[in-house]
Amino acid sequence: MQTDVYTAQVDGQGALSSLVIAGQEFMAPPTEVVWAEKGGTATGVFASPMNQWYIVASMPGAPTVKDNVVTADGHGWNLSYTFGPDTIDLTYSGTPEGTTRG
Repeated sequence: MQTDVYTAQVDGQGALSSLVIAGQEFMAPPTEVVWAEKGGTATGVFASPMNQWYIVASMPGAPTVKDNVVTADGHGWNLSYTFGPDTIDLTYSGTPEGTTRG
């Protein structure tokens, strides 16, 4: 997604993987996240159950794009990014399979 203020990219697993403002990238490079022998690769702003930030919950399949909204579904929950002229709103619902509500 590109606006007059920013350029953003959502990767194939539903993570906001790039946010460029005035030529400056604001996302860190992919990082391994491990906690209590669980984890994965954090590729930016990624989905995780509440209070369980160390569990990277990738979404299966490709995200869908409609107008200015990118949506990813799977593993018991869904999330969407709504890209405004100078904002990005993140909405999610459900509980990922294999996790507990925090």
